[in-house]
Amino acid sequence: MSWFRSSRPSALLGLVFENEAVLATLARADAETPSAPLRLPCALESDDPALLGRALRRMLRVAGWKGDRCVVGLPTEWCIALATTVPALSPEDLDALLALEAERGLPSDLTDWVIGRCTSSEPTGNQVLQVALGRPHLARIETVLRAAGLRPTLITATLTAAALAGPRPAIVVHQGRSSGAFCLAARSGVVTLRAVGTGDESFAELARELRITREAQPTLPPHAPARLLLITSSPAAAHGPRGDDPVTLFGRADSVEVRTDDALPGLLLTAVRNELSSLPSLRPPTPARWSTLLQRSGSRRLRALALAAAASVAVVAAVFLWREIQLQSLRHEWSGLRPEVQRLGEVQARLREFRAWDDPSLPSLSLLRLVSEAFPESGAVTARSVELRPPQTLTVSGTAREHSALLATVDRLRQQPSVRNVRVEQIRGQSPAQFTFAVELNRPASP
Repeated sequence: MSWFRSSRPSALLGLVFENEAVLATLARADAETPSAPLRLPCALESDDPALLGRALRRMLRVAGWKGDRCVVGLPTEWCIALATTVPALSPEDLDALLALEAERGLPSDLTDWVIGRCTSSEPTGNQVLQVALGRPHLARIETVLRAAGLRPTLITATLTAAALAGPRPAIVVHQGRSSGAFCLAARSGVVTLRAVGTGDESFAELARELRITREAQPTLPPHAPARLLLITSSPAAAHGPRGDDPVTLFGRADSVEVRTDDALPGLLLTAVRNELSSLPSLRPPTPARWSTLLQRSGSRRLRALALAAAASVAVVAAVFLWREIQLQSLRHEWSGLRPEVQRLGEVQARLREFRAWDDPSLPSLSLLRLVSEAFPESGAVTARSVELRPPQTLTVSGTAREHSALLATVDRLRQQPSVRNVRVEQIRGQSPAQFTFAVELNRPASP
């Protein structure tokens, strides 16, 4: 089976920090199992973190490691674990309850700690284990990783990963040179994590504290069988200087396994592969790049520019909002006026159509009167037709018995104030004569 799913990085580094050494195991996508563990001796609490990071980078280069993705396990001595039995609550109420419990259990303000959580749901009740890491320790580890050119995807407590890497329920006991720790994992998750100061490599002190803890832990009582994993600095140290029998000390167990601390990075990688969501994360959320820039001490001008840009955007948005409100108001008003406007438009169209029938000046009769007054009363000149050609031309056709009477008629028309010009277009014959003349008017024939 491939060590990683296709969605995971092609290679990952398991990195475990102990007080006396830094342990590393490389896991590659094309390998069935992680590589052999690497060990870098150090004094984690006192060594310069930048120098330690550079030494770690040299060790990884010699081993052929070229990536930068890693998961990090931290010693239990750096952590404080707080177990809380919780009822069924909403997420907001649960966060408030856990924050209150953390404030009660931690020795300083909550801002001095990074807190990760793991939840277990057992028949005896729901429990949340809060694992708190001091920010100075986290800053030290981040300095080491930065100097080594590594980017952590997860920072967690090492023993919680070791407890979740195999079958459960599980008891993981880690005995160092001067201190020890244990972790209890029920079927649904980790329920207890404790560090115990011991004067030697004997498991007796650890076993006593473990028995007391199990008696107070309803999810993993002392008589319940569990997988027992003993982690020591060497296989010979499993029985301690006085030859203690671990099976006798820790009580009933389904299986007992003794491993050295070199196995911790491999257990960490296994837990990340199988139980990533169950591990408490001790890595604070990465702030956005803009937030980081705005928080720098030398970015006052940038903050001012950002505030000015935000104000400009707010003003433009307010203007557009106001214009949109006005448009919506006008649209609403127009929707109420539209029927009346359409009705008035229809009325105007009908008025234009029938305006000539309602003209009080009687333009047609006025034109006939103009022509009739110019013609002689003797009947020497007779009009057969009068035609108005737009825009201002009047054409008259008829017969004249006397040529002089026709000329006199044309002269009388020319003397009319409303006539601009009279143009004789045609005269045929002598007596009677057929004539046609055009009269150009000074004003439109119709108003």
